[in-house]
Formats: sequence, structure tokens, C-alpha cells
Amino acid sequence: MVAAWRSLAAAAIHAKSLNQVLNLAAAVTSATLGVDSVKIFFIDRPQGTLKLQACCEKELARLPTQPAIQSINSIVEMVAQSGKAAIFENCAADPFYHQFAADRSMSRDRHGFFAALPIRGKSQTSGVLACSDGTPRALSSTDSDFIEAITDQLAAALDNFHLSEQLEMTRGELARQTDELERQRQARALVSLFIAGEARTRLNSIAATIHKLREQALGAITLEQDKALETMGAASDSLLATLNTLLP
Repeated sequence: MVAAWRSLAAAAIHAKSLNQVLNLAAAVTSATLGVDSVKIFFIDRPQGTLKLQACCEKELARLPTQPAIQSINSIVEMVAQSGKAAIFENCAADPFYHQFAADRSMSRDRHGFFAALPIRGKSQTSGVLACSDGTPRALSSTDSDFIEAITDQLAAALDNFHLSEQLEMTRGELARQTDELERQRQARALVSLFIAGEARTRLNSIAATIHKLREQALGAITLEQDKALETMGAASDSLLATLNTLLP
């Protein structure tokens, strides 16, 4: 049993998908308890349904008939809602089990033993571990310890899986935001480059024109006009220097 726990724990650490852990857990539980069928259900809270996530069935000839399957589903739903285990060591002789039967005669029901155990997460029931066998049986204290350990590990595996999903979603969102920021940066860089080129061209043209006017290459100017052109030239040179600093 210790080896089974270790193999499951190792799988939970190294597996890349939750299904790998669940399928191994179902197989380990079936082999350890010696039962015909083990099913693992998880609660899909957004949809309000139970989903079968893993299954291990070793003897098809001994599996329950359709009426019994309907009874199983009802019991699993009850355990999922209440968070309390339901164990039937002798289904045929248990009147409470018969309350869930679709066929009250149970003449075709091949269940001898059935147990539905809640998988309890940190704050609520997250699923159900269902075990069944064609022969009535009693759970030993060792069996009970194993069931408690396996359901705890399944709850931890599910919590870890959800955390991993949230982490991947966060990483994906961060990557998307990073890509968007880079796209905006490149767009701004192109706009800035265009503006810088256009502005430099205009400022250089202004500076050249001012120089021609002050040199009176385009005609005579007064002293007042020369001072005004000097002021305009200084302002143009200052603006060009600032532009070269901000947009090299």
C-alpha cells in the first residue's frame, strides 16, 4: 500500500495532465482494495454537473446492470451534495441502498458492495470516488486509511491542477499584454521617427531662410528686422537641439 501511495504521489508531481494522475489513482485504488470498478467524478460547478474523469474496470462480466448504474449515479450525486460518504457493504441486504434503485426488485442488480467517498478540497467537496464490487465485503481499518489518503491526494491534485490552470492563464494574459505593449511601442517609434524627420526638415529650412534674410541675400532688411530674425533663428536652433535630444 505504501508503494501505491508513493507511485501516485510521484505521478502527481511529474504528470503534465490531471488525467494521468486520475487514471493512475483509479488503477491503484482498484488494485489496493481489490474491487471490480473504481470511478472518479469531479464537480463542474459552473454547469452544476458531475463529470466522470477516470475509470478502472477489471471484470466486465461482473459490472452492474442499467438499473444499478442509475442507482449509483443517484448515490454519487447525493455524496457530492452532502459531502458525506455512503458505504454499502452488502447492497442486496441494505434497505437504504434500495431507495436509490430504479428497479426495486433488484433482481438484475449484480452489486454486492458499493462505496461513494467525497473528495474534499480546501473549502468544499470537489468530487466523488466511487468503488464497487460484485461481492459483499467489509472495509477494514487499513482500507479506510487508504481511502482517506487517496481522496486527500486527489483533492490536492485537483487544487494543484486548478492553480496551474490559473497560472497558465495569467502567463498567457501577461504574454498578450506584453505583445500589445511592444506593438504600441513600435507604432509610437515609427510615428516619432516620421515626426522627427519632418520636423528637422522644416526647422532646417527655416534656419536656412533666416540665414539668407540676415545676409540680405533676398533683399535689404532693417536693423529691427535683423534683430527679429536673430531671435527667430535662436529659437529655431534651440527647438532643433531639443528635438535631436528627445528623438535621436
